[in-house]
Amino acid sequence: MHNIGWIEELKQEVPTHMGPSERAILYHWTTDVIQLSQHIHLKTGLVSR
Repeated sequence: MHNIGWIEELKQEVPTHMGPSERAILYHWTTDVIQLSQHIHLKTGLVSR
């Protein structure tokens, strides 16, 4: 996989006061971002962050 450490850091920084549903939305969003960045990487051949 690509270097997605910043995504993992974002997940670690999820506020503890966030409810399960809010947290789930964030996890879905970050997963979409990962998939999108991989798709772009494959299409362009550019190295993503």
